[in-house]
Amino acid sequence: MGGNRESQVFRFRQLPVFLENRDTTAPFLARIAPDLGKVEDIRVFSLAQEKSNSKTATVSFKARPSIFKDDEEQWTLHTEKLSGQNIIVDTHFRDFTALNEPQHSLHTVDCVAISGLASHPFGSWKYRESGSDFMWLRDRLPRDVPQLRSLIYGYDTKLFKSHSFQDLDDIAWTFIGSLKEIRRSLPPAKPLILLAHSLGGIVLKRALVLLADEGDDEGKLILESVKGLVLFGVPHRGMEISHFLAMVANQPNEDLISRTLSPDSALLPELHEKFTKIASRFNNDIRSPNSYAVLVRRDSAVPEGSPPSNAIPLDKDHSNMVKFSEGDPVYRKLMSFIFDLSKRMDSQSSSYVDPVSLASIQTSKKTFSTVPFPKDPGFVGREDVLVQLESEFANPISQGWASLHGLGGIGKSQIAIEYSYRHKGRFPQLSTFWIHASSKARFEQSCTEIAAAVKIPGTGDGKVDALELVSDWLANPDNGPWLLIIDNADDATVLLDSSQSEDGIGPASARRRLFDFLPRVQHGAVLITTRDRTCALKLTGYVGTPIAVPSMNKPEAVGLLRNRLPDAAEVDASELVKELEYVPLAISQASAYIKTVPLFSVPKYLATFRRSNNNQATLLNKDNGDLRRDQGVPNAVITSWELSFHQIREKSRPSADLLSLMCYFNRTAIPQLLIQRNNDDISFYEIINPLLSFSLIRAEIGEETFEMHRLVQTATRHWLQSEGDDQLWKERAIQRVAIQFPRMADQVQHWPICDALMSHADEVIPYTADSKASQLFRATVLNRTAKYLIDRKAHYELAEQRSTDALEIQRQYFDENSEAIITTLGTLAHAQSWLLKNEEATGLRESILKQRLEKSGPEHDETLIAMHNLAVSYKEIGQFDKAEDLLKRVVEVRNQLPRSEDAELLISENALAKIHISQGKFEEAEKLSIKVLEISKKCHGVEHPSTLNAMQNLSDAYLKQNKFKEAENLIAQAIPLYATVFGPIHWRTLEARISLANIYYQEKKLDDAKKICNDCLDIAQKAYGSHHPTMLAINNLLGLIYRGQGCFIDASKFLKDVVESDKTFHTADHPETLIGMANLALCYYDMGEKDQAIQLMTEVLEKRKKVLHANHPDIADSARWLAYWKSEGKKSDGPGEGGGKPATEGTTRQSSNLLASLLRGWEKLIGESKEPRR
Repeated sequence: MGGNRESQVFRFRQLPVFLENRDTTAPFLARIAPDLGKVEDIRVFSLAQEKSNSKTATVSFKARPSIFKDDEEQWTLHTEKLSGQNIIVDTHFRDFTALNEPQHSLHTVDCVAISGLASHPFGSWKYRESGSDFMWLRDRLPRDVPQLRSLIYGYDTKLFKSHSFQDLDDIAWTFIGSLKEIRRSLPPAKPLILLAHSLGGIVLKRALVLLADEGDDEGKLILESVKGLVLFGVPHRGMEISHFLAMVANQPNEDLISRTLSPDSALLPELHEKFTKIASRFNNDIRSPNSYAVLVRRDSAVPEGSPPSNAIPLDKDHSNMVKFSEGDPVYRKLMSFIFDLSKRMDSQSSSYVDPVSLASIQTSKKTFSTVPFPKDPGFVGREDVLVQLESEFANPISQGWASLHGLGGIGKSQIAIEYSYRHKGRFPQLSTFWIHASSKARFEQSCTEIAAAVKIPGTGDGKVDALELVSDWLANPDNGPWLLIIDNADDATVLLDSSQSEDGIGPASARRRLFDFLPRVQHGAVLITTRDRTCALKLTGYVGTPIAVPSMNKPEAVGLLRNRLPDAAEVDASELVKELEYVPLAISQASAYIKTVPLFSVPKYLATFRRSNNNQATLLNKDNGDLRRDQGVPNAVITSWELSFHQIREKSRPSADLLSLMCYFNRTAIPQLLIQRNNDDISFYEIINPLLSFSLIRAEIGEETFEMHRLVQTATRHWLQSEGDDQLWKERAIQRVAIQFPRMADQVQHWPICDALMSHADEVIPYTADSKASQLFRATVLNRTAKYLIDRKAHYELAEQRSTDALEIQRQYFDENSEAIITTLGTLAHAQSWLLKNEEATGLRESILKQRLEKSGPEHDETLIAMHNLAVSYKEIGQFDKAEDLLKRVVEVRNQLPRSEDAELLISENALAKIHISQGKFEEAEKLSIKVLEISKKCHGVEHPSTLNAMQNLSDAYLKQNKFKEAENLIAQAIPLYATVFGPIHWRTLEARISLANIYYQEKKLDDAKKICNDCLDIAQKAYGSHHPTMLAINNLLGLIYRGQGCFIDASKFLKDVVESDKTFHTADHPETLIGMANLALCYYDMGEKDQAIQLMTEVLEKRKKVLHANHPDIADSARWLAYWKSEGKKSDGPGEGGGKPATEGTTRQSSNLLASLLRGWEKLIGESKEPRR
């Protein structure tokens, strides 16, 4: 059967269960599968859970997505990494499709619709009107009958070009199998109302007859659950098929049509006779006596013996008789029938398929219970876990065993109690038993209580083996179905160890494991609660799937708190449960404490809890008692989890050590590389598995990172502190971060690692370190993160503080000439340079160079780096010639090394090219940048920082020479690369975008330039604040743009601000300040303030002659403008000076004689590009 493309309805299967409604589904699809189109182009009509782990939706699109090819009817969206499993999309709608998901508490009936011959499972029920999306089974019936789940069933009924060899029995058996599967997938199974059209009715009748003949218990239950049938135009006595036979001639499906639907069929009377014997339970039949092309006569559509009231005539043809509009009066009759039938079923117990209910039931048997707690009238939520439990029990693979695992206090036992009462309510013949499994003695005591409850003879006289007697009683089907809950089975050895029992109560129990006394029988089910997932797997025999019990969701947690504290305000309750991370035991504990201490309101408790970690540990350690918890386990969160810690330490000391280490990192996104000590993955997984199994940590899906529950972190730290081990593990945490955080020279290529480790470095830095080794490890963390903060995050103040703190530690153990201190001084100078403390930065770098020369000689790599960095400082204070001399010396020495593609050489050549641009040597800058770009691309690739710097420099050199297209093309290529390497908001990326805006400005594309500047201005303001050099560059260019647009007042405001900032950050005669002053002078002239313009430009020219070399183009520009203005020229329309303001900074200081004494005859030294080296 082909997809009905007329409706353009697609079925999406295997959608994740976390999708709550249709409104969240379209954005989800657009995000994980962009080829589907934009959110507004996706329309989700229905979303329903069909299985415990997935949902199904019906979807249409404004335009058919190109990925859905016309000649196909099923596709796979490969979304496993994003959503946990691939999404299957189809238009054939074969098998079952749920069209709605009723509220769990209301759901009492399933309505299944089976399509007819040569019809689409979905389209055959859809109203046939151009442009209408209305499909009554999906869009109306669930609204009118809210307790109903609407499903359609599809099978292959294509006539022409069919390849199907199925006969009627094949189709019926397939339907039966699918019906059983969908009833098991989301138990409890509900009563059924079955709708069928045409051939679908014959299939349905045959399926019901086969179920009756089959005789198995599940088939009988399905048959008994059918409460009504609605048959649309079903050919009970055959139909006119002559035109069909022409279509199926010589095809595999010819026999199906001729034998099944012919008026002369021998099969139909026999089928009808058998069906009549079981049909008395069903309530109605709808047929079509008058169709435009009469396929089914009235005497065939209405079964023999049907009461007249059961036959409803429809004035529609055979195809349209099941296509209702919203106001169709026949639909109203049909809906009324279904509604009345559903209401009658509300008062009846629904059929339920699971291992217990499949057993033969004798209703006269007495039932028993040893569940130690009454049903909790204040039980809240947990419907998702309860549904998973139902599904697990219904799954034949589980063999009637299921397990709940999760943190202590997460609510496992309370869910088990609730499940036992709900199950008993659905199935009154059920006995429910409870075994405490925290120790062998408690297990055996529980069995003695069960023996007494069921009144096994001899119980209590000490002469019989209660374990043996209870095991035999449970194994006997004559005693009826039962549910056995094994609670707190946290240690698998309690049940699986075959050693002598604690009380030695008999020879049989001494020889056998406790586990062996738990029979696996069809009439019994076992539910295990445990903290340890591995234990759950062992006890269930590694069949089925252990069900993880998570924290409550917010509404559940608030409901729990307000059940206990009815007067708590909604806002306060929400805040408190959030702080308690939605852990039920913590919520109950807090509620009990607030009730016990009258002075503590919810806000007071919340404020106290938030005040400190010590307060949290104190409050979470209060044991106020809980009558609904086993008295053998702690009622306080801290002590409850400490049980898990002790268990883990007893089983695996390395696992306990790993937990101790992890709790002193940031609790989220802990990377595997930080906690794995070697490359032995197998050993690591074996060590970390107990922590995962006890739910103390969880693995992030798809990533090698782990997360620890915040309250677990608090509890673990409290445990270590109580044992006197907290300082040990704090220092080990410092050591691990110090070892794993990339060295400063390697950080750029390892920024993803730095990103992953930074939050953990921030966590360990405040820890005190007692030993010398730990203090030096802490200094390493401080220094390496300071470098990262400068290069990656532009957090210069924090970087300065950290490098200063590192120096303070290192100076306790090393002299000033030590490598550690020199390195840290370099980081400090780097930070100070960015903070525009250029006098201090230059002084430090001169001192570092002196130390490097004395320690390592003039050609050592570290010496060359020190020269490079000093050149940067000289450039920042406008001493371009001194910077050039240093950089040329560095390049000269490095060119003598064997590798001309050396990364350090490329860095220095990039810096030298930038100096040439500042000096006005544009051709030299262009030539050098082309060379660097070619080498760096070849050796390091297009995303290497040296490649990007060369692209930036070459674009700037092109721009200075008015090669606008070349400049624009190059920087346009560089911008997305900058965004990939550094991130979209990094200052380097912004600088590249500003360069493009500057080119647009020069090309008179002022609107385009302005748009980029405003966008960058918003980003830079939020990311770096108003005093970052990037902000000066943007404001300067915006001033020029406003000037170019004739908005002189706005332009002068921006340019004045830039000049004042330059004077603050640099000096009054710094080259950068002079560029700003020159641009402001141009603006004054444009505003008609000629005298002020001439005065300011004269000042600029005089200062430029002092600080720039005689041939610098900026001097010529200033002189040209002055001459033009003094000659009474017309209003300026020139492009401005400086071609936009480079994002640099510096502070002048007195020229130092130190350089000459350091070099002693050297002619030149070196430096770096925009940012200093180490």
